[in-house]
Amino acid sequence: MGSKFLVGAVVAALSVWGGVWRLSERHTQSVALAAPERAQPRSAAASEPLETLRAARTDALEPEPPALVELTAPRAALTQREIAGLIEDLRDDEIKGNAGRAVDALRAAGPEVLLPLQRALRSNDFQQRQLAGYLLVGRDETPLVQALADVLVEGLGDDLPAGASAAHDPIQLRHGFDLRELFRELLSVRPALFQLGLPRLTPLLDSSNPWLRFDAARIFAAQRSEVAHERTLAVLLEHLEDNDDDSDARIALPAIAGFGADALPVLERHWPGRDDQQRALLGHLIWLCAPASACARELEPEGFHALGFVPWKPLPLAQPSVIE
Repeated sequence: MGSKFLVGAVVAALSVWGGVWRLSERHTQSVALAAPERAQPRSAAASEPLETLRAARTDALEPEPPALVELTAPRAALTQREIAGLIEDLRDDEIKGNAGRAVDALRAAGPEVLLPLQRALRSNDFQQRQLAGYLLVGRDETPLVQALADVLVEGLGDDLPAGASAAHDPIQLRHGFDLRELFRELLSVRPALFQLGLPRLTPLLDSSNPWLRFDAARIFAAQRSEVAHERTLAVLLEHLEDNDDDSDARIALPAIAGFGADALPVLERHWPGRDDQQRALLGHLIWLCAPASACARELEPEGFHALGFVPWKPLPLAQPSVIE
């Protein structure tokens, strides 16, 4: 009698737990799926409380996901007070991380931040100007105005001799992120921004900072500008010389080749160069423009490799005017 009662209790308990488990599985599936066949209870009225308990337990363990409308609700526009606080946080201050958080919030905001950011381009704080420029160039609806171009040119760097202390600390929003490289690229590929920045860009070709000169020359070369044509080539040719930088010659060489035959008079005037590396690269550039020139010297892949280039020709012979 005792053992039969114990077996019966165990079977009953397993059947109830199995029912809850099947309910849990069915609850997570689509409501369109049919429930598995179940044995009819002896009494519908007697089984109702148990089914109610099972459903309540399942709902408690497996709550319904939030409605789709809550996930796609439109973002509320920032208030003028919120915008003013975020713009203020862009300034260089003693609060760690507030500028980065403000950039994230303003980047995600709607068009209501456009005018306040444009006003910040004329701020007396360097970091605030630079971050406002960064946020504006990332928005399609931003009008190209003089103040924006001026901030981008300013972001290229300080007009100071190499090795001198910078007037402004570099702005790092994220590890490895460089505003200076971004602004140089934008001025290189957007003709309208380049034209607006031209009055401030041209003097940089004579900067006492050689790397600022180089960045300016790269921008002029990318735009194929006729302004300061010879000065641009002269600056780029400086970087064909052997120096402590292992990348500048690889950048300058295709930039010069992009001028095509227009560069030939300047190249011939700089022949034979100031060192062996510049002489070899000058000879190859002249060879691209005028193979019959007395200064022309074609470099084979091994010659480029010996100068530190990758072991193939860095300039496409069929398309010497393409900047890589």
